[in-house]
Amino acid sequence: MEVEGEPRFRRRKPAVERKIAEIKEDDTRVALIGKAFKIDKMDYTFWLDDGTGVILIESEENVLPEPGQLVRVIGRVIRNDEGIHIYGEVLQDFSGADLESLEEIQKLEREYLPKIEAKTAFWEGGEEA
Repeated sequence: MEVEGEPRFRRRKPAVERKIAEIKEDDTRVALIGKAFKIDKMDYTFWLDDGTGVILIESEENVLPEPGQLVRVIGRVIRNDEGIHIYGEVLQDFSGADLESLEEIQKLEREYLPKIEAKTAFWEGGEEA
């Protein structure tokens, strides 16, 4: 419900966990995990390699990873004549992350969340699949 005189907030779309090679045409915000390389301190850009591909990341001023650092980037997908790149909104150090466990959790989420959502749709007034 909107109240007159109160500020309106536009909520951002949530970022979708992706591998670089899996970025889809309709993705607007993504979360990527990979190793940083080719850091450009003048343009505030770096490249990210996640094993499935590489992509250019445009970063905020003074927010750059170290070469070889494992990071998660959450940002907007920018498409232009030169291809796609990511405008990084959040840069997180993932150096200590257990990537094997994270991959396992993401696999389980992909497998079971759609089934759970289909079952709970009934309680939200929808049809059970």
